Amino acid sequence: MVLATPRLGTAAIRRLGELGLRSGTEVVILHRTAGRGRVIATGTTRIALDRATLDAWPAEVAR
Repeated sequence: MVLATPRLGTAAIRRLGELGLRSGTEVVILHRTAGRGRVIATGTTRIALDRATLDAWPAEVAR
């Protein structure tokens, strides 16, 4: 998956960017969490995201 432009607040976008998640970043979905979130990977980094963040951040299938 490739992350599109998020519909999040400036602080959230900045913090996720610090973690390596930006528009255009290719990610792999690894696991579902109990709260309907997901664990995603980009490179060697693994990050758990809650459902609200996922809903506000569209992604497209990588080609």
